[in-house]
Amino acid sequence: MSTTDRAALTSTVNEHYPRVKRYFRSRVPEPDCYDQANEAIRVFLAADPTKIENPKAYLMGIAHKLLLKYIDRRRPSVGFDSELHSIAEFRTSISVQAVRRNRLVSALASLPVNHEDAFELHYAEGLTIDEVAKTMGKSPATVKRYMASAKQALAEKLGVPSERLSDVETRQLVEAYRSS
Repeated sequence: MSTTDRAALTSTVNEHYPRVKRYFRSRVPEPDCYDQANEAIRVFLAADPTKIENPKAYLMGIAHKLLLKYIDRRRPSVGFDSELHSIAEFRTSISVQAVRRNRLVSALASLPVNHEDAFELHYAEGLTIDEVAKTMGKSPATVKRYMASAKQALAEKLGVPSERLSDVETRQLVEAYRSS
């Protein structure tokens, strides 16, 4: 390989590595995403540069093929067909985040108004139980019941065990709701 060819490959890697890294970060959990990105670069650098017409497309093609292989390895009981299957369970892409947000919005909207208000005032707006109770004209015990019921209903609607719906996760869900 000539010095010119090596320089062209290095330039392409420097220019497009951030794109490859984003590609895998949005589709593959950490730390595997970084391993996959590095593998794509390794395969790219091992290629014969005289046979590469479009370096960016070639590099992203390598990334795509590695992603499909990764997914296929993660789904050993079912062959992965990119024409039929989604990779939602393996990534947190913008589309998956939007789906999660839409599911949350739908789940919250299906709650009784008092339950939704108590939940949002406490978790999204940061009011204490007493403040929520005063805001709603209810007792703190009633507000706690509303919030417990809301968390249980959300967990069921989102397919998450209610004991896994911690305060931190609940706040993250509310942040997704607020950004919708």
